Amino acid sequence: MTVRLTSTADTSFAHFSGVRVDGTELTRDVDYTVAEGSSVVTLLPEYLDNLGAGRRHTLTVLFTNGEVQTAFRVRPSLDEFLSAPVTGDECRPGLWIGLIAVSLSAALITVLSGRKKTGSR
Repeated sequence: MTVRLTSTADTSFAHFSGVRVDGTELTRDVDYTVAEGSSVVTLLPEYLDNLGAGRRHTLTVLFTNGEVQTAFRVRPSLDEFLSAPVTGDECRPGLWIGLIAVSLSAALITVLSGRKKTGSR
């Protein structure tokens, strides 16, 4: 993200003093990097992973003569996005096959015993 204190400020980097996220001051070269070109602030992936995806956060870039504030959300990682949700579907197929076999056997016995009774009359 490139930040300027004002649209005409060419000296923004000289006045840069820090970054806060949600009111917490970040550590330069641990949580973020900054480079010249107005002030190019990059939050590091390790820091973003700790924020958690989906929540709204407030980024404040601090200068000796003011501050700039914006809101952002962290997108889920590709792994989180592609992973299947837990649905509780642990169906245990052996159990269901056994129940089907017992049900079919009971139905077959009922049909056969009904035929024997009607055939013996």
